[in-house]
Amino acid sequence: MNKQSKKMLDADDEQIAAAKHHDPFSVLGRDTKGTKTQIKVYMPYAESVRISKDGPNMQRIPDTDFFTCSIATNKLPLHYQLSWVDKNGSSHVNYDPYDFPPQLEEFDQHLFG
Repeated sequence: MNKQSKKMLDADDEQIAAAKHHDPFSVLGRDTKGTKTQIKVYMPYAESVRISKDGPNMQRIPDTDFFTCSIATNKLPLHYQLSWVDKNGSSHVNYDPYDFPPQLEEFDQHLFG
């Protein structure tokens, strides 16, 4: 990441990229507001990312490893998959882990932290 791209990222994104964010679920994954859903992923080894194999392409935030997409809420399944091509040209498909809620109870997270 160069100095120019750092200007485009907010403090939360910078902490995600540095693996220092205390709550990545608050930054990554699905954010639904009415009929639109914004999806944000951080994929350092991806060249391109899309929602499912035949869904819309996600847009890379320039000079970063973050990808975003805005999609009609009713077009998303309960849990969506990401389809991406890595820097070696290999294709992958997997569920977005940030589309699922944390599995630890709040008290357990507190003890773990």
